[in-house]
Amino acid sequence: MPDPNDRRLIKGATVVAEQGGAVRSVEAARSVRWAYNSIDNNIFYFADSDPYHTTPLDSAAVWKIAQLNKSSGTLKWADFAQYNQIWDNRESITYA
Repeated sequence: MPDPNDRRLIKGATVVAEQGGAVRSVEAARSVRWAYNSIDNNIFYFADSDPYHTTPLDSAAVWKIAQLNKSSGTLKWADFAQYNQIWDNRESITYA
């Protein structure tokens, strides 16, 4: 069972970015989070941060969050899996 207080940083992901008309490769780090729903233990959330925010706050809108219903096996994403969600709001977000 994952520890909801675990704060992991994934290093070594390569991100290609365009800067000033030139394409360059950047080593990026990502943070990941996971937690069970506070009321329903069949609901599990996990997220990773935008690779350009290497030390994101849980209250910052830089997260891509998914919701897994363990009972039905349904996986849903917040806002089409965009890096614009706030981890602290995961239980009140609409998932589709």
